[in-house]
Amino acid sequence: MKLFEQLRKNIQLNKKWEKADPKEKGQELRDLRKEFYNGLITDLLNHKFYELSEIVMAEKTKEKFTETINDELLGLNIYAAQDKFDEYKLRFDTLLNN
Repeated sequence: MKLFEQLRKNIQLNKKWEKADPKEKGQELRDLRKEFYNGLITDLLNHKFYELSEIVMAEKTKEKFTETINDELLGLNIYAAQDKFDEYKLRFDTLLNN
C-alpha cells in the first residue's frame, strides 16, 4: 500500500500546464487521480484481487470525488465477488435511490 500511496501522491502534470489557470490545473490533476484509481481498481478486479480492490476503492472514496454510476457498479462488483451481501445491499440501495 505504501507504493500505491507514493504513486498517487506523485501524479503531476507535464510542462504544458505550467502557464494554465490554477483552477484548470487542479481539475486536471483530480481527473488524472480519478482515472488512476479507476484503472487500478479495474485491473485488480480483472486479476481477482477483490480485497485489495476494496481497499483502493475506500481510498478513492476518501478523495471525495464525485461518485458516478460507474463507481457504484465497481463497488457492487467488488462486494458481489467477495459474497459481502450486506455491503452489496447497501451499495445497491444507494444506487437505486439516486
